[in-house]
Amino acid sequence: MELYRKYRPKRLKDVLGQDATVRVLEDLLKRCEMAHALLLCGPSGVGKTTIARILKTKLNCADLDFFEINCALVDGAIETIRSIADKLTLQSLNTGGSRIWLLDEVQSLSRASFAQQALLKMLEDVPNHVYFILCTTDPSKILTTIRTRCLQLKLAPLPEGMLATLLSDVVAKERASISEVVSDRIVQLADGSARQALQSLHKVIGLENEEAQLNTLQSLDTEKKAIDLCRLLINPQTKWPQVAELIKSLEEEPETIRRSVLGYAGSVVLSGGKLVGRAYRILTVFEADWFASGKAGLIRSCYEVFTTPH
Repeated sequence: MELYRKYRPKRLKDVLGQDATVRVLEDLLKRCEMAHALLLCGPSGVGKTTIARILKTKLNCADLDFFEINCALVDGAIETIRSIADKLTLQSLNTGGSRIWLLDEVQSLSRASFAQQALLKMLEDVPNHVYFILCTTDPSKILTTIRTRCLQLKLAPLPEGMLATLLSDVVAKERASISEVVSDRIVQLADGSARQALQSLHKVIGLENEEAQLNTLQSLDTEKKAIDLCRLLINPQTKWPQVAELIKSLEEEPETIRRSVLGYAGSVVLSGGKLVGRAYRILTVFEADWFASGKAGLIRSCYEVFTTPH
């Protein structure tokens, strides 16, 4: 089992770095006044979906009454929201229990305004046994009228010291060891994300020496930057200056970036969904190597993906 799953908090008090949010939720649960629409805002990997899964238990929600939807991946956003509306009045499997819809990356619904309007209509009259937990990394893309109907809670990136302590605790529990240099590098790459830190640790904890661990972390950093680039290129809302800014920060060998982008885009094509066409375009444009052109080839290919209609 991956470390971030193995050590996922099971209780609110064990969620790291989100004391204010935890206090609010614990108080609402104690008073039996939990909001029927929560909006959890914050960067990736800081505990949004973890909190939602903890609330599932606290609100007496059976597994079959807990519906987790990644809005960035669903086909037909309006149809998805309408299908939820059709099920709202159904009772839970547990007598006196609740039903919960966790909508992750809910800002992705902004691509289909009718979907947000349909969600707004549901939030205006939520049944007593139903709870909506909306998770987002970018609340500005969500309708103001939706945000005002939710209890908004902001989650913050974890401080470096807290991430270092987390790594130390997990390494001790795993009866392993990593050097301070490796720990510091993992913390830097995590960028405030507990999940990212534990994912990186999982990939290096069994390697034989510090050099091998650092080499693997460097590879992970390159892969992460390539994925960030691919996500920008695939997103129809991306503006060219965003892509250009990321390219300026890339110091890795362009050919390494190209291969990582191809791997990510290929996975998107194989998974299906609404982004297949754009991912396929990336595969075709990034097909030829850049051994001769170097970073100029990277710039040209990115601009071609960005400017060509598809």
